[in-house]
Amino acid sequence: MKLATKFRNAMLAILQTRAELTSPYHPAYGLPDDTRERAVRLAESVGVEAAAAEFNVAKSTIYRWRSDYATSVNNT
Repeated sequence: MKLATKFRNAMLAILQTRAELTSPYHPAYGLPDDTRERAVRLAESVGVEAAAAEFNVAKSTIYRWRSDYATSVNNT
């Protein structure tokens, strides 16, 4: 295999690994799914702002998790 092809393949592997690790839903990054679900449930009872403060995340994160959680529940 030519050196340029080896280099290209190595760079693609690095970029793919980097993309997996920066995804908020990758198991090696961020909060576990059960923690996200608890945050969403807490937001339902005390509000998004309080839940965000409790879990030390942005309000927009709670809104995104709530949307993702609702989508996953509807798809099952």
